[in-house]
Amino acid sequence: MTSLSSSASVRERRRRPAVWPVAVIVFAVLFCIHFQYQRKKEIKYQRPYEGVNYSTKDGKRLIPLSLGYRLILADFLWLRSIQAFGSMHGSDDRSKYQSLFNLFFVITDLDPWFLEAYKFGSLVMGDEGGDQEKSLDLLTRGMIKRADSYRLPYEAAYCLINSMAPTERNRKRALFFASIAAKRPDAQSWIPRFKQDILNKVGRFEISLRQTLQGLLESKDEQDAGKDYLVSIYRRRLLISVHQWQQSQLAEEALSFRKRNGYNPKSVVELFEDNPDFQYLTLDVAFIDAIVEMYSEQGQPLLPELENILASALKASRIPPTDPRVLDDENRKDMQVFYLMSQRWSPYNKDNYVQSADDVLAEAEHTLFQVRTFLETHWDQHGKTLPQRYEDAMPDGFMPFREPYGGEWIYDPSLADPKSETLNKNVFRSSEHPEL
Repeated sequence: MTSLSSSASVRERRRRPAVWPVAVIVFAVLFCIHFQYQRKKEIKYQRPYEGVNYSTKDGKRLIPLSLGYRLILADFLWLRSIQAFGSMHGSDDRSKYQSLFNLFFVITDLDPWFLEAYKFGSLVMGDEGGDQEKSLDLLTRGMIKRADSYRLPYEAAYCLINSMAPTERNRKRALFFASIAAKRPDAQSWIPRFKQDILNKVGRFEISLRQTLQGLLESKDEQDAGKDYLVSIYRRRLLISVHQWQQSQLAEEALSFRKRNGYNPKSVVELFEDNPDFQYLTLDVAFIDAIVEMYSEQGQPLLPELENILASALKASRIPPTDPRVLDDENRKDMQVFYLMSQRWSPYNKDNYVQSADDVLAEAEHTLFQVRTFLETHWDQHGKTLPQRYEDAMPDGFMPFREPYGGEWIYDPSLADPKSETLNKNVFRSSEHPEL
């Protein structure tokens, strides 16, 4: 009887749930939550790492001190640079980034083959820190060490063209770096086209046009080898290059007109009337299209005829030019789009002194869209009312460009109808083209 009761009690204990393991788990979870909460409170008041003020020579000094572990030290400093950048990112105070500048020189001294350190360092110095020349110094050091990569000379050329003042010196430097990038063993197929863009910007249009036409003819000859997509790319670039060439020649003549007469010309036609000797050079792309089509139908290679095609297509003219880019649009290829004198010309940048009518229209439409969007936002947020001055509805730092057709922007808040769900677009319009 006793044995039966004892075995029953044992079975009863086995059926009871094990409370203590559950309690241990619950306690551990609560402890972790409490620990994380306390650490978050401590971290909240900790000052983030913001870099150390290294000198550019510290990398050379650290090499012997690393005791053969220079790459590991470079990796450690790389992680610290990312941590520091994260703590500063989004700050309007660009001076904060200066503590990181020399750090990237130290990292790349320790590991001269560290490609990402050069790229990220140039971003921190140039785009975030505002010191593009320092950024170029780092990229120049990197392209010497990493002679196997096109990326660093390309980054330098891109920086000079897109992030620095459009001076002749900067454009020539960009061309130099683009030429280096094009010769690197891993250069991508689009690098020569990038170089051609820079050739246009430095005024070497004849070289750019020749190289672009050569690319077009080569692509057409190799169209059956899967390069048909390049034909349309090179043709489009040829049209853009001819447009920029014409634009540049008109701008140079407009500057000469200004020097002779003391005021800006009102139209492109006035340039030809004022100077009977002025004529511009251009490339007849329609003629090139016809030659390419004829040779393709006959199955003849085009590249051997490059010089003959180029010589035949080159024209000198005194007839006001039209924008050749319309040839890229089947619906508009028979239209004539002329050039206009820009109303917001700057003596420091003649790129937009003369503009295609298409570009002027696009600029006007873009400005109208921006201002009308801000006015409509004000209209919705202020009970369908508008300010007396349209500038009061614009965000800080925004000011629309001058009316591109030589007129003025007209603002008439009385045309806004409070009963309407949408804002009348005539509230803000161009005096020259109110239909826009």
